Amino acid sequence: MCSRSHIEGASLAEHLLHEPTDSGPIQTDVRLGFTDSKVLVYCELRAGSPPNWVGPVTLDIRCPKVVRSILDGCNDWKLGEVVLSTKPFKFFGAKDALTLDAVIWHNDRNLPIVCISQDQDGPLTGDIAERFAADLSGLAIVALIDADTAWTLTRKRGKEWSCFNGAIRLYWPKVGNGADPLDHPLWTKHSLLTSAASADEASHRIRQQLRRRILGLSAFSVNEPADLRHIRDTFRAKKAEEERAVLVEREICLLTSEAALVVTCLAAKLARRWW
Repeated sequence: MCSRSHIEGASLAEHLLHEPTDSGPIQTDVRLGFTDSKVLVYCELRAGSPPNWVGPVTLDIRCPKVVRSILDGCNDWKLGEVVLSTKPFKFFGAKDALTLDAVIWHNDRNLPIVCISQDQDGPLTGDIAERFAADLSGLAIVALIDADTAWTLTRKRGKEWSCFNGAIRLYWPKVGNGADPLDHPLWTKHSLLTSAASADEASHRIRQQLRRRILGLSAFSVNEPADLRHIRDTFRAKKAEEERAVLVEREICLLTSEAALVVTCLAAKLARRWW
């Protein structure tokens, strides 16, 4: 299903996609706005239970493929001032550690960072960074770091803020003075592997856990851009005014026809009396 709105200098296309799943239907609402200076994209996911179902529902939501395709089509997409990507950002070496440090502690960062470190065998699994980046496209920054970056960050910020030796850490936004490191959860590689039968299973579990946590929060914190609402509301108001004008014109025509009919009848009566 697709609907379009047009006003002077801007347009909006809204696409509604339905996907049936074993755990219930998923509805994806993609809105594309075009103005003179920018392109705006907003995506909303809605999930429900199967028909006539009364009971708990388990849904495993991730970034829709259509959104990843949009992000892959251009390198300039941003949420606020944060660059969006479907790929992980790689920070290798001491110099990159300073860049990562600046990103983590930047006051204007509005997305969480999923930091994935490596040990001598690499990260938890070889593709975990790419999978995280695809699952959380548009909602998180996925950073893959090597040992040099990890230890440089540890020396600068202290062990309580570190992520190294194959660990995975979630850095929430607004990491400033007085922030509590315990608010930014850390999973060591050992703890992830201890609770799973294999590295692949451990990867699946931690990705599912963070997907649910981050996507769940996004439902309450990411709002539709005001420009999109303005285009839709202005177009609807204009369309409603045009429809009212058509109705008024039809009513005037009807009244005019009725008045003409009355005049004709009166003229006929007068004519009969005269003759």
